[in-house]
Amino acid sequence: MGADDAVGIPKSAKARRQAGSSLSRFTRLLASTGFAFGRPAAQVLPPHSIYLNVGQLLFFKPTVAWLAQRPDITSVVMLHDVIPIEHPTHHVKLGVHLHRAIVRNAIAFSDGLIVPTHFVRDSLVRVDRRFGELPIHVERLPVTAAFLARQKPDEDLQRVGYYLACGAIEAHKNHVVLLQAWKKWMEVDNAGVPRLIIAGKLSPTSEVVLDFLAKNPALERKVSVVSDLSTPAIRALMANAKAVLMPSIAEGFGLPIVEALAQGTMVVASDTPAHREAGESGLVIYTSPTDFQSWFTAIQSVEQNCGRSAGALSKRPYVAKTWETYFRSIEAFLDSTVAAKSKETTLIDSTLSRSASS
Repeated sequence: MGADDAVGIPKSAKARRQAGSSLSRFTRLLASTGFAFGRPAAQVLPPHSIYLNVGQLLFFKPTVAWLAQRPDITSVVMLHDVIPIEHPTHHVKLGVHLHRAIVRNAIAFSDGLIVPTHFVRDSLVRVDRRFGELPIHVERLPVTAAFLARQKPDEDLQRVGYYLACGAIEAHKNHVVLLQAWKKWMEVDNAGVPRLIIAGKLSPTSEVVLDFLAKNPALERKVSVVSDLSTPAIRALMANAKAVLMPSIAEGFGLPIVEALAQGTMVVASDTPAHREAGESGLVIYTSPTDFQSWFTAIQSVEQNCGRSAGALSKRPYVAKTWETYFRSIEAFLDSTVAAKSKETTLIDSTLSRSASS
């Protein structure tokens, strides 16, 4: 069974209602905050500015087409991944279409790119060879300050004894492989099964998880699906979990991995290139993203080490990247990109001048 066959997207009315709910929330947000176009960026930005786009919002061409009027501006774009293009069966058609537009506009209007892993860099070139002509800076994501400071163990949470999977609840996140492992666990040892907490925002493709739970109601005694938790709540759950689980079929990075390691919590993750990069130097157990039996086995090994933190089990303490370190590297890349564009522009101007005078 291939990765794209591991989890399908149910075409249910619930999924459509979820998408409608997201649109409704967006409409209410606009109604409460208002909306204004402002002055055109092409007219107000100072000469030789740097335009840095980190929101992966390039799908609407008019938002970046103005860059063609300002060749003096250096445009740098951050792309998180191209998963909807490489794994389209795990995403709604609109998401795939928008992502292809992001790729087209990034190629057309970027002087440089920032990506979180070498895997994403290689994926971009696979999707379109023209990305190979642009400078691409790889910088792994840092851990926010909220997850850097160790906190005292929460006896109430630790008494529950649970595993945590956190992040958006989407088809490519592959939570179903965890549900399959928990189902097997309950069949083997119902009394000793710990709780699984799946914490994250629901999406139009979340129905694959909700449908599996509906078809296996016994799992609800041991599985909780929760959304809209605060950052302190996620941090507390992460710090007191037996392990953080990351079963994704594909990722651009894997932020919960580094957040968990910073808290001294063990991680079990699907064996993907991006996860390997995110978990480098940390205690991570890697296993197949599509084989629930391997997940069952890996989690059993965690059970045998309960009570010992990731820091105690690893050969060396995990050192998380900070935002200060991250931006120092980003700033250096921006400077080099500006310098490269300036040199290229000078060369072009010189060539045109010689052509005009000859």
